[in-house]
Amino acid sequence: MHFEVDMKMDLRRLVALNALAEKTFRRGQMLVFRLVMLALGGWLSWTAGRTLLAEGIRFDQTCKLLTGLLVLAIGLFTNTIRAWLNQMTIIPDGKLSFGEKFFTEKSKYQKTQHRYSDIFALKSYRGYDFMFLDKQRSLILAPDGISFCTPEELRRLIEEKSGKQFESVK
Repeated sequence: MHFEVDMKMDLRRLVALNALAEKTFRRGQMLVFRLVMLALGGWLSWTAGRTLLAEGIRFDQTCKLLTGLLVLAIGLFTNTIRAWLNQMTIIPDGKLSFGEKFFTEKSKYQKTQHRYSDIFALKSYRGYDFMFLDKQRSLILAPDGISFCTPEELRRLIEEKSGKQFESVK
């Protein structure tokens, strides 16, 4: 029995991965980050906007306003911005091959074998399945990239070999 999954890292999949990681592993940390960014961006934008309206256009206040708006955008669109930045550093294509004793991650530059016991968590989110090897490293299993089996058969194999169950995250 040999199954394969094509890994294509597009922006949509990376946004889903970042949102899932935030919901499952970094909820408190990201909540504090977003609140700080929104408060700081709101304060910068408000004070600069009031000064610009009262005193007219000034370079320092215009820069402060633009900085405030940028910080607000970071607070509001964190997952999309992180996915866009990750897209520049992640190897975009590769394959996962699943065998009896281990699974192999193959890319253009490297080949890594993992034991099924290395799997930290299995999650399903936004139509994708995610295998977390730890809190910082995961692999995306997209249904359209699976060869030689159905997504359900692959899920059963992974659950059986790892001893963990896929958890659906809303």
